[in-house]
Order: sequence, then C-alpha cells, then structure tokens
Amino acid sequence: MRNPWMLRNPIFPKRNQKQVDFLMLDDVTEVMYGGAAGGGKSEALLMGALQYVEVPGYAAILFRKTYQDLSLPGALMDRAGEVLSGTSARWNGTNHTWTFPSGATLSFGYLDKENDRFRYQGSEFQYIGFDELTQFKERDYTYLFSRLRKKIDNQVPLRVRSGTNPGGAGHLWVKKRFDPQGRRPPIPGRMFVGAKLKDNPHIDAEDYKKTSLSQLDSQTRKQYEEGDWTDFGGNFYYPDLWPRYIDAGDAYRIRDGDRWRHIRKVDCCRIITLDWAMGKPKKGSTGEIEQELGGDCTAFTVADMTDDDDGLLFYLYCINERIPLGSNVPRLAELCRRYRPFIVAADDDNLTEAMFLDCRRFREIPTIKPMRIGSRNKLTRSQAAIVRGDRGKMFLPDLDTEYGIIHSAEHRNRTQSWVETLCDQLAAFTGADGEPDDVADTVAIMGRLADEFRPGENRDSDESVGEEGYRPYDTLNNFMH
Repeated sequence: MRNPWMLRNPIFPKRNQKQVDFLMLDDVTEVMYGGAAGGGKSEALLMGALQYVEVPGYAAILFRKTYQDLSLPGALMDRAGEVLSGTSARWNGTNHTWTFPSGATLSFGYLDKENDRFRYQGSEFQYIGFDELTQFKERDYTYLFSRLRKKIDNQVPLRVRSGTNPGGAGHLWVKKRFDPQGRRPPIPGRMFVGAKLKDNPHIDAEDYKKTSLSQLDSQTRKQYEEGDWTDFGGNFYYPDLWPRYIDAGDAYRIRDGDRWRHIRKVDCCRIITLDWAMGKPKKGSTGEIEQELGGDCTAFTVADMTDDDDGLLFYLYCINERIPLGSNVPRLAELCRRYRPFIVAADDDNLTEAMFLDCRRFREIPTIKPMRIGSRNKLTRSQAAIVRGDRGKMFLPDLDTEYGIIHSAEHRNRTQSWVETLCDQLAAFTGADGEPDDVADTVAIMGRLADEFRPGENRDSDESVGEEGYRPYDTLNNFMH
C-alpha cells in the first residue's frame, strides 16, 4: 500500500475502505469486487494493477469486453492516462501498454470475438483484471488463468481480479462462481468483496440516485443501487417465491394455509424431463478441438407429480452440464437407475430415431414420451409451467428447516447447488434465442405434462414401492400414448 505510483497521485489517496480491503488480499488468487454501481470498481482494479509496478518483470493486464469499452471517456484506459500522464511511465498506443522504469508493464486488452482469448496464448501475467465481468463468457475468463504465471524467483503474488454489477449475459456463471449472496461455504482461493454506493464517500449518493438511477426500470435500479443478485432477466418465472417442501421420508410436508399437509410419495408419479444438446464439437482458430458442445448444455430435471387434479410438482434434482453427445443416453440411464422414473419426456424436436434406439439398450430407461412443442416460441411453450409456478403448484426443497430427514452436509450442498442452478436460469429466462435455457426447457415440459395429465381412478394397492417411497401407477399407461 506504500507504492509511490499510487500515493503520489491525487486520485488514489481517496480510496474507500472496501477498496483497501480489496487491495490487501494478496494471499487470495481470485477476487471479485463490486455489486452496486458507484462502489469504485474500476479504480480498485486499476490500483490493484499498479501495486507492483516497481518490481522488474511484473506484468499486469486489464480487460474490457470490447476496445470501445476500453477507450470511452472515463473508462479504464482514460483513467490510467489520468493517473500516469506526467510520470516516468511511457505509453505505447499501438500495443495499449504503459511501461515503467522498472521494466514492468500495464497492458489493456479486450475479448470481443469468439477466439480473441487465443491472442494472449503466449503471454505471461502476474495480474489479470476484468472490468464488468458479467459481460464476458466464462470460458474466456477461465482460459486467461493459463496466462497467470511467473518466474521462480519472482515474489509478486499471482492475482486474478474482477469487478461488476449484477445483470448482463454472464450473470448466471458469475453468480455461481463467486456466490455474492453468501449461500455456500467459502471456496479457498476465491472471494467476493461486496461494495455499495454508500461505501464510496466521494460520490454524491443522493444526487446519483435521484438524477440517474431513478430513470432505470425497477429491476435494473435494484441491481445498480443495492447490488441485488436475486432477480434479473425476463421476470416470467419467480422461483424464489415458489413454496418449499420438507422431505419427511415417506412424504412431502407442505404448508396449506395455517396447517401442514402431507403428500405421500406413493401417491406421486416420478418424472424425468430432458433437453439434450444436439450440437457437435467445433474447432477453434488454433486448430485444436474444444472439448465442449456448441452453445447448449444437456439438462435433466427430476420431479414427483401428485396423482390428482392439482398436479403438484416436487422438484428433486436437476443437471445442467456440457455432456459429450455420445454420453447423453448413458447419463440418462444412470439417472433412471437412481430415481426410477415412470415417465421420461422430451420435446419432439429434441429427439431422433437414433436416440430412441440408443435408449432401448438400457432397461432402466422407460419409453420416452415425445411432447409436441406446438410452437417454436419458447415463451409460448413455457406458459403452462409459468402459470403453474405462479399458482404455487411447483415446490422446491426447504433447506432452512430443522425438520424432516437429516441429510449429510454433502447432500445438502449438492441440493443447494442444483436449486441455485434451476432458480438462476428460470429467473433469467426471456424466451430469446441464444440464452442459457436448457433447464428452463425441461421445466416447461414438466408444466405441459402436468396440464395434460388426468388422474387415474383405479390404483393397485399391492404395487411394489421403489427407492425413496416412489410407486408408478398403471393408471398412467394411457397417458403415455
């Protein structure tokens, strides 16, 4: 903190306490700073980049999504110019790099196009900063970790730093990675430093809120003013408001007004809905095959549905991962062995004859029910689920209660992880092409299944009860065809 490049400048002595906290975390590799607008994110990133410029060979780089973002008035390059102009540091406008008397460098970069990250393939940095992280793709962010290294005799800490507000295309992955709401146990080497408008004493907060933030829609204003990571995107689903259930072993315990209601698991039908990625691996500009599917992930969602007119849905699990195309069916079989569903369903445009044949190789997989999509518009296809959620007919597990089955910490963490995945994607869902919506697609199928289902009249009380108390009903056979 005694670095003269920071102290001699009239801007940096005004740093606020949250910025000081951020700068003191040399022992933490990965730190994200921010939340609300006006917390001093860009200055914090720039100060961090300058902390070790007196060390020979030190190299730092600061990223924005586009070059235009870098070069705007008041943006990173402009602010660095204000700080370093008139000093012994020298600017190279061609390489967008400041060089210091020690030989240390501070560069500026951007990751606008698909393979821009490979531009830095031969580089070596000890400090990598991302301004407005939610504008970046996760794979670009994680790839740059491969450029974080130093010589064996270099004592400078290796640091990746970022700053951002909630919202933006990368909201989901950033929220999942840094857990800004503090829902999970801390991950060693990774930290979030929350900063709000009130933490920056050098901004007229009241005038900023009255003149600028008041012009925003309520959702964006909440993000910028309060650093709220909860709600964003389309506002069609509100999973944070869905009722919760308690797993009581052989039943689901739910609130019914001022009373508790018990739904026996043997009175439910277990369902798995799926949306598997249909893409093929694609080549990057460097020639190697990227180990990912183009665009989409595969999603599986598991739920129990009550065999009555209500058609209540109790969500048990979901997966949203990049799974190699040839591994989709074996992964489904593994899930079916674990949950023993009576129904497996998918949109008919997501199924091929080859997949049907592949599924027949696994006895655990029931005949897949193809669901007619009815419309290419994903929002239209999701209406049944959206309405069912609004009416309180979709339930998520209650993680905050002391009642019910006592699960291990591992089970609790796994449940919390998939619940967050489901909630985050549903909250962001708009129906637009290109957004992460694989889990949302499986929930949409659940909603349409529940709307189509008609409860049976005859039940066989001698049916065997499967794992976790589940019993499939023969009365659903007509529903499958």
